[in-house]
Amino acid sequence: MNSSNPSLVLVAADRGDAGRRQALDELARATERCAEAAVHRAFGSLAEVLATVESVSGPRVLIPVFLAGGDQASARMCAQLPPTLSGNVIANDPLGVSPALIAHLAVRVREAGWEPGDGVVLLADAAGGAQQRRQVAVAAQMLRRHVDTPVHLAHARRGVSSARTAVHRLRRSGYRRVVLAPWRLVPGPEREERELRSAGADAVAAPLWPAQRVVDTVLAQHRMACARLAA
Repeated sequence: MNSSNPSLVLVAADRGDAGRRQALDELARATERCAEAAVHRAFGSLAEVLATVESVSGPRVLIPVFLAGGDQASARMCAQLPPTLSGNVIANDPLGVSPALIAHLAVRVREAGWEPGDGVVLLADAAGGAQQRRQVAVAAQMLRRHVDTPVHLAHARRGVSSARTAVHRLRRSGYRRVVLAPWRLVPGPEREERELRSAGADAVAAPLWPAQRVVDTVLAQHRMACARLAA
C-alpha cells in the first residue's frame, strides 16, 4: 500500500439488510488486498456515510460501489451528499457500463443455465435520471452482442410485474426458456430476491459480485481519480 495516495472510500446504502452488508464488506476486504491506498467503508444511511467520509483525513476518492441505474437506494443516498465536503475530495459516479463488467454479466447469465436460443431479461432499478437509464439501455445492447439473443429490459421500480411482463413477452415470441439477469453489484434484501424468483423466468443470474473484475473496476476508478487530484 502506498500511504501517499488518496484514500479510497467505498460508498453504498446497505438498506439495513445483513446479507447485503456482508457482500459489501467482502467487496471492501477484496479491494483492500489489492489497493495502493487506505480503503474505508462508508456503508449505511446518509448520516452514517457522511460521518465516515468526514472522519477520513487527507485527500479522498469516493467511489459508489453500485451500478448506474441498478441501485435506487444508493443512488438516492449519493444524490444527497453535499456538493462540498471538507478536505480534498473527488466523488466519482456509480460504476458504469464497461466491457469488462458486461462480459462478466454474460458469464453470470451462462452460469445460470442460459444456452443459445434462450431469451434474457435485464432487470434494473433505472433510478438516477436519464443518464443512468441510458447506461442501462446500453448495458442491454452490449449484453445482447455477447449472447446473440434479444435482451428485454424490465424496471424493478415498477415491481416484479415488469419482469413478469418481459418474461411472458419473450415466451410469446417463441423463446422456450428465459433467464432473468439483475443489473446489480450485490444482492438486494431477501424479499426482493424472492420476488425475482417469482417472476416466471427459468433461472435468475447472480449479481456481479463476487468477481475480481469488480475489484479491478473499482481500482481503475481510484487510479483515474488520483490522476485528476494530482493534475
